[in-house]
Amino acid sequence: MNTELAIQFLENHQPMPSDEDLSEKLIQTYDEVRRHFLKVPDKRCISLFLNSFGNIDGFGVYQLVEDVILQFQKEDVIPILIKTLKSDYYSVRYWCAMISANYPSLELLSTLKNLLYEDDFDIKAASLTSLSMYKFEETVEILKKYIEYESDEELNADAKNILLTFK
Repeated sequence: MNTELAIQFLENHQPMPSDEDLSEKLIQTYDEVRRHFLKVPDKRCISLFLNSFGNIDGFGVYQLVEDVILQFQKEDVIPILIKTLKSDYYSVRYWCAMISANYPSLELLSTLKNLLYEDDFDIKAASLTSLSMYKFEETVEILKKYIEYESDEELNADAKNILLTFK
């Protein structure tokens, strides 16, 4: 594997297929690309990886993409996360919400807040996970308003517990 082949592979898989349609060979190649960029970081892979998440978990490989992204400076990652958190693809929004926990930033706050009002439990939970790392005054206000809105008991309790950690 070389960088240009790895970039081309990612460009051709925006996003990867859903797990039901994902072949073992394809996910193995994806993992090979991931391992390549762990050894040979290249900023071009940030956007490509953050837009590559297919539905479900890529047989456990998607969780490992975070290690590639963590190699890069937040200044290179945050602008891309702002865009990917608005993706048309559920799986991209979900995984990027999870990765956002590593980048507490006022710049990401409003985008994560918007995800709290989607219809999907997992997206909301991923957003709350990230917001738990965002120790800003603005986060407290977002969580207070969310608690008033959210009818799901589990999500509401999670938001309340996050607020308790801010004190």
